[in-house]
Amino acid sequence: MLEGGTVRQNGRLAWRGGTGRGGTGRDVAWRGVMPGLVSALRRGLQQGQRVWPAALLTIVCLGILCADLASTLSARDRLLGGAQDATANLTRVLASHAESTLRVAELTVSALVERMERDGHDRAMLATVHVDLGVAIETSGWLQDAIVIDGDGRFLVSAKSTFGDSSGAAEALEWHRERPLSAIHVGPPVKDWLAAGWSIPVSRRLNEANGSFAGVAVVTIDVDYFVRFYRTLRLGKRGTISLTTGAGQMLVRSASSGAMTGQDVSQYPFFRGYVENGPVGTLTASSPLDHIVRQGHYRAVSGYPLVVFVGMAIDDVLEGWWWDSLLNGVVVLLLVLCTALLGVRLGRLVRSHGLTACAAQASERLYRLLAVNGTDVIVQLDPDLRRRYVSPASRDVLGYAPEILIGRSPQHDMHPDDWTAVANTMAALRGTDAARTVTFRFRRADATFLWVEASIRWLRDDGGYVVALRDVSERVATQAKLHEANVRLQRLVMLDGLTGIANRRCLDKFLEREFRRASREEVPLSVLMIDADRFKAFNDTYGHQAGDECLRAIAGTLQRSMRRAADLASRFGGEEFVVMLPHTDQAGANAMAEMIRAEIELLAIPHEGSITGLVTVSIGVATAMPGRDAPSATALLAAADAALYEAKNAGRNCVAAAGPLNPLSVPIQLEPIMELDF
Repeated sequence: MLEGGTVRQNGRLAWRGGTGRGGTGRDVAWRGVMPGLVSALRRGLQQGQRVWPAALLTIVCLGILCADLASTLSARDRLLGGAQDATANLTRVLASHAESTLRVAELTVSALVERMERDGHDRAMLATVHVDLGVAIETSGWLQDAIVIDGDGRFLVSAKSTFGDSSGAAEALEWHRERPLSAIHVGPPVKDWLAAGWSIPVSRRLNEANGSFAGVAVVTIDVDYFVRFYRTLRLGKRGTISLTTGAGQMLVRSASSGAMTGQDVSQYPFFRGYVENGPVGTLTASSPLDHIVRQGHYRAVSGYPLVVFVGMAIDDVLEGWWWDSLLNGVVVLLLVLCTALLGVRLGRLVRSHGLTACAAQASERLYRLLAVNGTDVIVQLDPDLRRRYVSPASRDVLGYAPEILIGRSPQHDMHPDDWTAVANTMAALRGTDAARTVTFRFRRADATFLWVEASIRWLRDDGGYVVALRDVSERVATQAKLHEANVRLQRLVMLDGLTGIANRRCLDKFLEREFRRASREEVPLSVLMIDADRFKAFNDTYGHQAGDECLRAIAGTLQRSMRRAADLASRFGGEEFVVMLPHTDQAGANAMAEMIRAEIELLAIPHEGSITGLVTVSIGVATAMPGRDAPSATALLAAADAALYEAKNAGRNCVAAAGPLNPLSVPIQLEPIMELDF
């Protein structure tokens, strides 16, 4: 019979095969199988050595193709993301533009209401208001008209003499009649206001002395102003900009030439997105007007019931993307062919890499020999700006063992604000034999920063750098203390101790500098001379401490009124202040003076000795073309001072402008002087 099986011999499993009836059997141990397995593995490795270059090239080519596909899809996402960011930024700018436009209208109608409530509406006053409104409307460039209607709907005055009824003011009358507060109201768009197209009315309530309803003042904004402005912006062939009311009524749509103005769009997808998601957001939707899919951004105008929508057509955003993808595909195929050719040189590159590694080791031994006993920290950087070597002095100076710093980029252990200067220094050293020094902050192990000075030199052999670091914390601390002392001294010299604004010394230097600059550039320079009315009586009544608080409040108002970095508010002496307005003509200076006068009156500081019962100021305004009608800065200041006395003689709490200065027979040519920092 046949028999076979496994038996245990000397602790090993073996196979016992039968040889037939009466046969002896043969045991095949595992040690007989292992040589065959080793031989098969060796043959596989030998065959792998022949095919691995082809396999490597295949992997590289597939990687290039996958990278190209990923790059193509990523480019599409970047285009859409960039367009989304552009529309978000543009929406923010347009919302700010709409807010500024409405703010001007609000200030105009508020000034008109205050004037009507203060001066009444006799025939002579209305004639003066008519002329002033005409000038204001003409100057603004976007205000269409301004009118005043009494409580019974009768026309009182307007900016344009051709206006003869209250068309378009009915809604404003009803709105303000029901609301006793003097709030600003932005009404729905009005068609054919004075036959001038669509306009946006901005109104405010007029009150009698007893607070009863006396009518409304309305200022209208020309809708075509927004249309013209929006058409100057480039959003592609099918991009749109829309401005709607908060209730969903279209005001402006850049792609419809005004045909959509006044229509209800509250159920359109883009407006529903605003209603459902809040005042700011993004959306992608198909327009029911032209069935174009757009992505964009919307934002509510701060302080006003208006919403700005900006959308770019997705087809416009991706225009040219398919052609670029095809071109990139051709380039990728060429790269694959080049990769196959470069594979032939793969072996040579491997051998070259071995030689480079040997050279690097020799260079490292040399640097280690030079730096191991130094007190400064010696660092060697490879071309990729990774630390290849750090001397043992790093333990004492930097607080790190060398092995911790090796392999890390210097940027990792540096203050983020200092990396740009260090990187620029190293980039400038490439290709030169010079050494440069740069100071930066090094982050220690305890998260504190240590000021170090680095002497950097570029190595021509391998393109890396050698850096010597030393601790300069004490020197930097001394320099910082000196700088802080200089800053404090400069502030003490240039600021008024009571009010905190510029003092007379600062004013004199600023005035001389700006006078010379205006003379060189042939631009106007304006000066406002401001004096607190009956301030001596205020001090006698309320005490000097209250007087100081009053001066601080006036100074704070002046400082907040400065709109540009070049403007300067300063204390001239006592209760007198001076405001310098470079590059400002007479009209702009008068407007600024009136705004300052009104803001100080709105502080509502009680003053029993004043006619109004409040602290007020008188302002003198002088404007000149330095070097042509003003021989010196002192002459300009004297003209403003004379105008101030005219304002006081006119009853105080008013603005008086100096008359035109006499032109000089020969213009003065002033030489430039050294610019001073204040």
